[in-house]
Amino acid sequence: MPYRCFYSRNISNLFMAGRDISVTHEALGAVRVMRTCGLMGEVVGMAASLCIKHGAIPRDVYRKHLDELKQLMTAGAGKGKISQAK
Repeated sequence: MPYRCFYSRNISNLFMAGRDISVTHEALGAVRVMRTCGLMGEVVGMAASLCIKHGAIPRDVYRKHLDELKQLMTAGAGKGKISQAK
């Protein structure tokens, strides 16, 4: 699903994950299952970390840091530098 579903179009610093993402009524049927909602939370958490790291808003992650987000998603949650150091 597109990353743009996870941030608000008119509130600059608002992420959304789970059943409140920006999709049509028809699309909600496909994305509202629990495992998918959990994965959305992971992606939003990774994107939020990029916002903090770069002093960005959610839309900036899409515009400027999407490749970095894709790298984080490929590595997976909990598999960053801290976990690998143990």
